[in-house]
Amino acid sequence: MSSKKYDFSGKVVLITGSSSGIGLACALQFAKCKANVIITGYEETEVQMAAEQIRSITNEMPLHIHGDLSSSQFAEQLVSASIDRYGRLDVLVNNAGWVCSGDSFTNPDFMKIYDRIFDLNVRAVFKMIHLCVPFLERTKGSIINTSSVAGLAPIGKALYSASKAAVNMLSSCAAMDLGEKGIRVNAVNPGPIRTNIGRYCGDDELMLRPSCPETSMTIMKRNGNADEVANMILFLASDEASYITGGHYVVDGGFLCH
Repeated sequence: MSSKKYDFSGKVVLITGSSSGIGLACALQFAKCKANVIITGYEETEVQMAAEQIRSITNEMPLHIHGDLSSSQFAEQLVSASIDRYGRLDVLVNNAGWVCSGDSFTNPDFMKIYDRIFDLNVRAVFKMIHLCVPFLERTKGSIINTSSVAGLAPIGKALYSASKAAVNMLSSCAAMDLGEKGIRVNAVNPGPIRTNIGRYCGDDELMLRPSCPETSMTIMKRNGNADEVANMILFLASDEASYITGGHYVVDGGFLCH
């Protein structure tokens, strides 16, 4: 599926966690499809570098803001800045998330990790949807939430898995709630994907390698790449998916078949 087939001219796309990994892959593909893309992430340097990549495609520096979505006011600041800059919102991609190597019931800091994971992986998604609904209603827009196969099957890491199961359910309920407003809501559930998420697990190169412990559980015997997930997200955001809402779309190389 090539991003070049879609035309997002004049549309505004806000992608959380878009300074690296799946979020950055989405941002680059949307930019190639002529969308106005808003870049955001936790680390200022990464956000700036991602914005420069977008400018190399569009010849215009996109709105780019760094901050922590689990903090009290950043979500409001992000949405406000987006509307001030572009005056509209067509697509919201809730991609920001966190995973931790200490995700174990035996960890003395287990509940601190719980707070961090659920604040970013769940509460921030609810909040972003809540803040963006008035603007998405005007454009009959689309919401895509990045979940995980961990939200569909128990693969360990109870906190991360439970947070992604919550994202799946909130996506379905949001679709039911917002459908009559013309807003579509879907979730994408990636399997093992080559990104830099391993840095949160104490292994900077874990998911950047061609294989990882989960790779052997895929039918295709390889990790996916971020563009393969972005392809699905762009499709769901496009007019070609105009009758698709409330779904969970797995991009996992057959991981769940096991």
